[in-house]
Amino acid sequence: MFWTGLVICVTLLKVDKKPTKETKVIREAAGITLNRYGTFLGTIKNISAEFAGKLAGCFERELAKAPTDKERKETVDALHRDLSQSQVSSNIQEESLTSRFFLTKQEVDWMGRRQDSLWMDYLVYRYQFKIYPKTRKLRAFPLHLLIEPTSVCNLRCVMCFQVDASFTKKEFMGFIPWELFANVVDQAKEHNCHAITMASRGEPTMAKPFGKMLRYCGEAGIMDIKINTNATKLTEELCHDIFSAGVSEVVFSVDAGTKQSYEEIRVLGKFDEVLANIERFNEIRARYYPKAPTITRISGVLVRDDQDVDQMTNFWSKLVDQVTIKRATPRWDSYNNAPTHVGNPCGFLWERTYVWYDGKVNPCDFDYKSYLCVGDALKTPISEIWRGESYEKLRQDHLDKRRAGRVPCDRCPIY
Repeated sequence: MFWTGLVICVTLLKVDKKPTKETKVIREAAGITLNRYGTFLGTIKNISAEFAGKLAGCFERELAKAPTDKERKETVDALHRDLSQSQVSSNIQEESLTSRFFLTKQEVDWMGRRQDSLWMDYLVYRYQFKIYPKTRKLRAFPLHLLIEPTSVCNLRCVMCFQVDASFTKKEFMGFIPWELFANVVDQAKEHNCHAITMASRGEPTMAKPFGKMLRYCGEAGIMDIKINTNATKLTEELCHDIFSAGVSEVVFSVDAGTKQSYEEIRVLGKFDEVLANIERFNEIRARYYPKAPTITRISGVLVRDDQDVDQMTNFWSKLVDQVTIKRATPRWDSYNNAPTHVGNPCGFLWERTYVWYDGKVNPCDFDYKSYLCVGDALKTPISEIWRGESYEKLRQDHLDKRRAGRVPCDRCPIY
């Protein structure tokens, strides 16, 4: 029987600091994994018989249908092939070098918290999200939209472009109009885009209608709604909005488990306030939304030699579902970085796009001043921008090894 006895192991790269025996126990108990890339995969030791049976049933029902969408059928067939062969170990490096789909803890967690009638749509999206950038296959619409509620931030973190005085000027600062936001979400719904992240250059919770924005995404049926926040403005009302909207993932940007280290890195942030906000978030979840599908994560960056990764893991693992940490990307002054001489194409160009508060559409936020702007969402539908001349020229330049001629692509280490 398909998936019977399936075992998938995911091995992650270790951070340099050797974990203590106590930390190892805590990490295993809490399902916590630290890795250089900040991507939480975790270790799947066993898929339960119940989970395997549900998944097999999903495939049986899907494969029995008369196909009406060629792309979906091709994706389902590829999923069925890859997951039927997944009794092997894989790691981040292996996954990055292959065009094969590996089921990870991220997918298992999402599926385990939702009814199985949603699983196949979710897996189709996850397959395309992971594989299309590697195979350079392009959908008619982005697989992932990152919408910027605001470019304004209340912190000045040492590793962020908000410390660039040439960026934090009036010309770059603002809040997204409701009409633009709603229009972009409507386009995502129309084109079956299942992933929206509410964040980009600023702190999204500073936008006054942020709770309304989340509810609008939930009502539009967006399956994978993600928030990146520094948790300084996590009010009681907003906590209720997050759970009511069915947000998939709330990422708290925190880099330390001590007041001194946190406040030296997240300048203007108050550790005690952030801690109290996250504790209240958990209390509201436990009291009012015990079955909420929302996953919480502490996501930090290593910017100093004295950051204690083990202490951070021990401290925050009691308060969130996941903890990750990665090396800081040098993007506090992207445009003056030395060229990286990276020749491979950036996969983001086949996967995601960013919509700034003022309608500018940009391939990434490493380019926080929009040198690479490919269109204006106030004037042109996202689908036309995505397949338009400017975007296609940028992709072709990357494919033809002309990345060095594009700033700041020529000095970006992200992809």
